[in-house]
Amino acid sequence: MRPDYGNVMRSLVENDVEWVVIGANAAIAQGAPIGTIDLDLGYKRTRENARRLARALAPFHPRLRGVDELSSAFRLSAEAIHRGCNFTLVTDAGDVDLLGHIAGLGNYERMVENAVRLRLFGHSVQVMSLEDVIKSKKAAGRPKDRAVLPVLEATLKVNRDRESGDGA
Repeated sequence: MRPDYGNVMRSLVENDVEWVVIGANAAIAQGAPIGTIDLDLGYKRTRENARRLARALAPFHPRLRGVDELSSAFRLSAEAIHRGCNFTLVTDAGDVDLLGHIAGLGNYERMVENAVRLRLFGHSVQVMSLEDVIKSKKAAGRPKDRAVLPVLEATLKVNRDRESGDGA
């Protein structure tokens, strides 16, 4: 199955969800030559936003990743989102991670503090700044995060040089 993240983003926009593209997806959107297999989204942890988020994702039949569907009674609902924080999901549109808190930054308000607005899949969306992606990857400290840091830092330098007129 090919991921269909454009329709996920469309649904989030149409349902007025407060969210931001984070992690590797944010880095890719800003030119980092890396890959990822899921869509990482930060979200605002309020009851109303949890309700909108659950409604936006419902058409994609979200399920917990790594949990046997037959033995799991979990359903992604507004209440589950509000009571929880971070979710790794399988959906009909591809794997989606919902993060209410991330290492090195914290909650949604910190995730969007330095966010940039970019056009993705035809929608103007908030994308975590490359500087904040680097900060969160350093704080997470997982081998896969440490492995991409040199590429992210080089991409940040290229972007800064281009913005200042020093680049090609």
